[in-house]
Order: sequence, then structure tokens, then C-alpha cells
Amino acid sequence: VEEDGEAWYVDPATYKKYYLKDGNSAYTALGAFGLGIKNSDLAKIPGGVETRFQLQDSDSDGLDDKIETALGTDPKNPDTDGDGYSDGDEVKKGYDPLGSGTLPLNTAFANKLKGKIVLQVENGGQAWYVNPVDGKRYYMADGELAYQIMRFLSLGITNTDLRQIPVGEFR
Repeated sequence: VEEDGEAWYVDPATYKKYYLKDGNSAYTALGAFGLGIKNSDLAKIPGGVETRFQLQDSDSDGLDDKIETALGTDPKNPDTDGDGYSDGDEVKKGYDPLGSGTLPLNTAFANKLKGKIVLQVENGGQAWYVNPVDGKRYYMADGELAYQIMRFLSLGITNTDLRQIPVGEFR
């Protein structure tokens, strides 16, 4: 918070910090820190929607087109399952945008993954960041979106406190 809003990722396993200078370095973090997760387990973590991200929402349902593709909803149809509720509203409220009812959310499970990057192994390795503040998952479609997620969902820290965290290096 005392510099130019530089983004750092602190690995919750090693407690080392990694500088995320741009989209490429943020995307490198995905491979370095991602944990594999099955679709059934990923569905237990609520979906997050952040309005500050610079995204494209072709159907104006409140979900970015890339997120819709990852979720399996139609980026050109605001109500994929035709139930009268927009896909964005359903995701925000924990309902299934592809069918009826609620998603099998599990707060205790989501809490164990707070601050981590998970890779959806059954779906091409799609990356999600589980925000430590709200326990929701945010889709990291590419380096630019990964950088935005880290930038906007990060916690502020002073230079003095940041210096106390050892620096790690990407391999």
C-alpha cells in the first residue's frame, strides 16, 4: 500500500512471497502453486464475481464470457437453464446456473483452500483462486485475468511488514 500497488503472492504452504509484476508472472504462479481438484470438489466452493475486473459480458448477465465458458453456461444467453434467473444471479446466490436447485456448497471445505490456487484437473486444468477473504473461487482464464484477480482481491500490507516475509523464486 505504500508503493505503487505492487502485487505479491504469499504461498500459504511456505510463507514465501512471489512478485507478480504482470500477467505473465501471475500465470506462472498458477503452475507453481496450483493444487489439483476434481469437478465435484470444485463445485463445493462458491463462485465469485468481481465487478472491478475488466471483462467482456456478451449477454449482460453479470458473468464474464470466459467464466461462463469455464462454468459451462452460454455466454450469449443470460439464462442458460431457462428458469427465469440470470446465470450471474444464480452463481452469486449459490444456485445451479445449469439446472434446478442449489450447488453442493461446503463452507468448511472452501475454508481449507482459502488463499490457494486450484487446478480443475477434469476440465483441462482450469485455474481458480480461492479468495481468503470471502472463501469464493475466481476463475483465472489467462495471465491478464490472473493478474487482475491478484491485484483486486489482494490484502494491503505495509513495506515494513512485507519485508518480514522471505522472497521465493519461481522454478
